Amino acid sequence: MGSCPMAASYAALADHASLRDNEARLEKVLIHESYAGEEVMHRRLWRIATENADIALKSGEEYLNPLLISKVFAFHTLEAYLNYVGERIAPEIWEDERNYFHRKPYRGWDGKLRKVMELVGLPYDARQPPLSRVLKLRDFRDRIVHGRSQSIVGERTTPLDSPYPGMPASDLQLALGWTDDILTILAEVEQLIETIQELAAPMIEERWPPDHEKRMSFGQKALGGPPRYNSSAIKVS
Repeated sequence: MGSCPMAASYAALADHASLRDNEARLEKVLIHESYAGEEVMHRRLWRIATENADIALKSGEEYLNPLLISKVFAFHTLEAYLNYVGERIAPEIWEDERNYFHRKPYRGWDGKLRKVMELVGLPYDARQPPLSRVLKLRDFRDRIVHGRSQSIVGERTTPLDSPYPGMPASDLQLALGWTDDILTILAEVEQLIETIQELAAPMIEERWPPDHEKRMSFGQKALGGPPRYNSSAIKVS
């Protein structure tokens, strides 16, 4: 026997009505979500530094831009890490950092680095690596931040049969250098950060409980792991 068209029509209407009822009920359902997370800035910046170092090493004569990015972001990585670890080992200082780091001997960025190294028991010797090279990165970053155009004007005499020497390097190019030392620079920045991380770990474990947000992203390696953490809990009502 064939199906009754009228019965099929009623069934479709019933399904449609049921669907509308379900949709109406769903409109009244509320989803409550609590979430917590963290953007770990120094890890994000470190990825930019290392990725651009790799690009610079593979770019031949077009190395300048990625090398500049790598060096500047290597410095910014350390800058961000000092804030990250500082607010975990000495939150009372970082809550008032604007005033605290306005006074000698901890004035400015150098003072912030000095204070963190003091807190974890590291000697501050600006003449010795890795600190000596890190401080040169600071000087280079300052040159970029307060950058000015430079006129390159002069005269020279060269033999007719000699290759064209090209335009003289600018101060920026001279300060930037070549790609031959970028891996050493990154290794020394990494060494300094990871040494601080290792020495800070027991201080953080003593100060903060295991489930505290200040310990959520603090692992064995400062520069390893994801640059972002998040967790959430959902409740339906």
